[in-house]
Amino acid sequence: MKKLATILLISLSLSLALALELPFGQLTLTDDTGRLIGAGKLVYDNFDLDLLQGFSGFATLTISQRDGTVGSFEVMVTETNDVVVISGAELISLRDTLQAAGLEFEVWREDADDIARVDIAGIEAAVWALEAEALALGVTAELFQAEFTTLVWATVDLMEAGLSQAEALEVLRQTIATDPSLREATTIVAAKIDLTEAGLSVAAAQAFLALRADAFGIDHRIFLQEYSTLAAALIDLVEAGIDEATALALLTEAMGRDPSLEEVTTIVAKFIDQREAQREDDDYHNDDDDDDDDDDYDDDDDDDYDNDDDDDDDDDR
Repeated sequence: MKKLATILLISLSLSLALALELPFGQLTLTDDTGRLIGAGKLVYDNFDLDLLQGFSGFATLTISQRDGTVGSFEVMVTETNDVVVISGAELISLRDTLQAAGLEFEVWREDADDIARVDIAGIEAAVWALEAEALALGVTAELFQAEFTTLVWATVDLMEAGLSQAEALEVLRQTIATDPSLREATTIVAAKIDLTEAGLSVAAAQAFLALRADAFGIDHRIFLQEYSTLAAALIDLVEAGIDEATALALLTEAMGRDPSLEEVTTIVAKFIDQREAQREDDDYHNDDDDDDDDDDYDDDDDDDYDNDDDDDDDDDR
């Protein structure tokens, strides 16, 4: 039996009595022609599923009781390294159906032990509510459903990095606007997390996310490929002691100078070197000014000493 896994690993926590009754005992997967491609059953707290043949694409997952069908849900199925991966926005409906039947439904993923508990159901609903905005930005309904669980967990990652749910959803909006293909959605989200963990303000990170390739004459594909590099360059500028607004201005200047982005890190490094050289020069001149002040102080002391001598001479007379 191949375990039914997913970017959302589905765990149905059943009591032993419910498990023995197997009220949701039969599972089937069919393709869009109705051909059976997989079958299995619910065993205790896991789905066990056999794919009858290799398959990748949209399919219908049907859960049946002894008295008939409970529900059918459209899902995306892929098979990698003997793991059947099922994802899709209709998992929300699946969760609701199971909860209505009195079953506890929890969502996990492979590193669940390492992450904080979050309201997955609420996040799913909030991400699903972005569908209309995503479609307006050029995302197809099929693509949004196929990448739904990826977007959900991207939101979870953002919240674990310290963002509120509202802030995380705003990042998701900007991510979709930047890459309607969603191929680099996780890259963009990871860049945002890097900026946050580096200590950049929400405003600075949002300004970075608002950058668009066409504003600098950059090929969109190259822009997405180098997205992490650009984020790292901004972090380097800020860590060099440059304020966020200036750092962002220098980064955009570098992007404008090199639309290929091949030398953008070199240009940024030169900016940093120039700033450090200027800072050292300023420190040197400040030291000179301090020395001059000391000399003036010494001159004043000499004048005071001379005046004291004159006073003594007057007293002698």
